[in-house]
Amino acid sequence: MASTTLEFLPNEILQSIVCFALPDDAIALGRTSHRFAQIVYEEQIWRSFCLRTYRFWDTKWVSALRGKEAVGWRKIFAKRIQVDRLVSSCLDHILDSQSGRIDLFQQISDCGYDAKDALVAQTKVASAADDYLSRRYWSRAVLDHLHRKMALNQWQDLGLRPQAMEEDRLERCIAAFDMFLIDEAGEDLDGNLRQLDGLVHSLLREQPQLMDASPKARALGAASFLRARSMIGITNGRDYHDIEHNFLGLALSRDQHNSLPLISVLIYCFVANKLGLRARLCNYPFHVIAIMLPPPGLDFEGSTVSADSEIAPMYLDPWRSEEEVSVDRLRSQLVRLPEVEPPYEPFLQQCSDSEVVLRSARNILNSLQEPRDHPHDVVDQTKAQYAALWAWLLVMSSPQHGGGVALHLHNGFPAIIDACISIFPHDASLLKEYLFPHTGHRRDHLHYTANVESLCQEDRQPKIPKRRAGRALGRLKYRVGQVFEHRRYGYKAVIVGWDPECAQHEQWIQMMQVDRLPGGREQCFYNVLVNDDSMRYVAEENIKIIEPEQFEYPPVFPFEAGKYFKRWDKDLHRFISNIHDEYPDD
Repeated sequence: MASTTLEFLPNEILQSIVCFALPDDAIALGRTSHRFAQIVYEEQIWRSFCLRTYRFWDTKWVSALRGKEAVGWRKIFAKRIQVDRLVSSCLDHILDSQSGRIDLFQQISDCGYDAKDALVAQTKVASAADDYLSRRYWSRAVLDHLHRKMALNQWQDLGLRPQAMEEDRLERCIAAFDMFLIDEAGEDLDGNLRQLDGLVHSLLREQPQLMDASPKARALGAASFLRARSMIGITNGRDYHDIEHNFLGLALSRDQHNSLPLISVLIYCFVANKLGLRARLCNYPFHVIAIMLPPPGLDFEGSTVSADSEIAPMYLDPWRSEEEVSVDRLRSQLVRLPEVEPPYEPFLQQCSDSEVVLRSARNILNSLQEPRDHPHDVVDQTKAQYAALWAWLLVMSSPQHGGGVALHLHNGFPAIIDACISIFPHDASLLKEYLFPHTGHRRDHLHYTANVESLCQEDRQPKIPKRRAGRALGRLKYRVGQVFEHRRYGYKAVIVGWDPECAQHEQWIQMMQVDRLPGGREQCFYNVLVNDDSMRYVAEENIKIIEPEQFEYPPVFPFEAGKYFKRWDKDLHRFISNIHDEYPDD
């Protein structure tokens, strides 16, 4: 009877088997014999391990992933393992101490998108882990930082190489705005492109004959397909200026697919380009339409023409209609616009990628300024504004927009510095890398760079421990991690810090009428995280400790509490502190 041991199987079958093994098991098998070593170290096996183990890849691996470059996949796998270990080590240090976090964020983000797999895994750590709240929170915070850096790379490249012609470049630059909003499960740049490709595949499955039709029929067919599925436009009853209408990823993923004309026409142009057309956003003022040409060598009816033939462009307004818009109609509309002066031809040409990104940033900022009684949007407005300011400043840094001179005149520079210092302090390294090299012309350049450097230096300093000793020992009733209900206002909150007496400045004390409280300013005060995600400073006399079960505490706590706490203790009915370097006795 024929033997069935591994040594008698052909190499090809053994390679197929090894591809399904764990990398560590494959290495162990390779140590058993020279033959198995040769099989295990085949590059295609390690390519399989890489693609099976890792979902997210930095841009430096694009050529290898597309098979355009011969690479050593075993070495790539080893590098990815090194990145995983660095991410794990840095995250452990972030959890262990409140100092040095800005530098640790930078170390991780310097690994590029190779760091994302390890971060995503940490955001999903099991609740049985001793520090599951803090680990989920801080891995998510680093991941958000990494997403923002990936977006800045897109806009910086656009600013430095505005004329570069690369496939899907504009779509990636517009999808970069979504990178400021997404969580670990959201679609990133590549995810949004996959969704756009999915639209093309759906169209061709439904209309397989469309690629054989004339270029004009393809252009109209794409508009009809997208409008029929409500992939472009805004649903009746929606506020035009809802902030979520400005984001490509939200338009693609949300059920109603609402989007402003810029996003709708971008989606349309992507589909049209995949059908062989040459579609771009037009430079038309106050609205966005598509301008397109047929494939080289054809006219819009599909007839062959010479290479040097001039073909008049075709215009469509897919946001409003699936019909062609005549150039005469567009010109007549321009004439009636008092804000537009001749010549009108530049407004009928294609819009540059950088101008499209600037228009998108302006749209976001304008949406944030629009008053709305009943807004539908659920977008984090602070993050949306932060994204718009970054895009504006980086694209405006390009030579075609005046470079540093333009930044000298733009008030977005101090706004983005203030946002970083007060809301996104761990982005200080991004300011140094992407923004400050362009701001040397500003009079306040040294002032703001000094402020950011001061922020970094302060972050590196160890926290001064606040001991429950001396005067504080007999005065403090409550501890970090306890949940309470406010005696006067009824909201629920968790204690994240304390002072043995009111430590606010005199103006705040007078404004809040602290001296009118029975305990006055001499009583203990507590920093607290409230169930509406705000931070407040509460007098001890207003605290009524409660001991809720885990399912009873406010929904905001499970995530936001991770900034301060390791986990929830079901026996003590309180959170376990992760800020022992500052409150070692709590």
